[in-house]
Formats: sequence, C-alpha cells, structure tokens
Amino acid sequence: DPTSGEVRIGCPGNISSTLMLRIVQQFKQDYPGVLLHVDAIQNPQDLPGLHERKYDLYLTNLPLPEHRLPEGLDVELLFNDPLIVAAGTGHRWASRRKIDFAELAEETWLLPRADSWNYICIADAFRTRGLPGPKIGLWSNDAPLRAQLLAKGSAVTAMGKLNAQWYGLKVLPVDLPPWPFPIAIAML
Repeated sequence: DPTSGEVRIGCPGNISSTLMLRIVQQFKQDYPGVLLHVDAIQNPQDLPGLHERKYDLYLTNLPLPEHRLPEGLDVELLFNDPLIVAAGTGHRWASRRKIDFAELAEETWLLPRADSWNYICIADAFRTRGLPGPKIGLWSNDAPLRAQLLAKGSAVTAMGKLNAQWYGLKVLPVDLPPWPFPIAIAML
C-alpha cells in the first residue's frame, strides 16, 4: 500500500536545511499516511547507512570529485542546480550589474570544505585566470551558518542557486562556467 508505511531518508545538511522542507511538505500532502524519517548526515560522501538498510534512500549531491557513487546503487538524477557566487543583500557587490571574477580575488570566502564541489570549482576558476586561490575566512559544512554570516557580513560564497535563493542571498552576476550541481536520489 503506497499510502502507508515508513520511508527513511538520509541527506546532507545543505539539502535537509533547504530543499527537504519543500519535498516533505509536498510528500505529506500527497501521502499523509506515510511516516517520514529524515536524517541530516554531516559527511555523506559514502552514503553511510544505505547498504546497511538504515535508510531507504539518499537525497544527495552526487559525491565528489567525479560524481562517483559506491557500487550497487541505483541513481536517479532529479535536476542540476547551477553553482553560483552569492553574497548578502547588503554586500557592496549586491547592486552591481556585472562583476569580473578577478574582482573577487580580494574578497573573503566562506566555503564548505576543501574537497567540496563548491571549493573545487571556485579554486579552478581562480587557477584558470592565473589568480591566487580564494582567501578563505571560514570552512564550514553548515550551510545555515554560512548563510547567516553572509547575510550580516562582507564575505562571498559559492553554492547552488536554489540554496542562495532559499537563504535570501544575492546571486552575484559573475561570468562562470555552467557548473552543474547534480541533485539525485540514490537507492540500493
């Protein structure tokens, strides 16, 4: 009976604090008799708990660096959320109509981790333009923390466009390659 039972979902914190709200609201509207369990996983690269059947599925960004998944999983790509540069709405760049990437070389960056898709893409953008790497002011996997600091400060970040919109950040008009930020469902 698809209208009852339980579904256990694991997901990274950046998805649980943004996209998951809309997903859960829609799912509960369509299937009110299904009990959902949603766990935010701090380091979901290996999708812990999926092979042990602790979770029925993961809603995740595809693991890095080449979007490889552990063997034995079925993956359905839901959509690509483009990686963008964002800042708080009061940031000095927020009202600009165009920003050359080189202008961001002196900015302070708040990024998730050195092995994150966000950092890898931004570091590559600096490297291909012959610029020194980004000046990191904070490393944190906590997307709400980064968003709150951005909203009140003068730093910039790289994140999925949907996350930036969710947190009310300004997407800066920077010319970047179209880096897809794949969101997928992974199941056994």
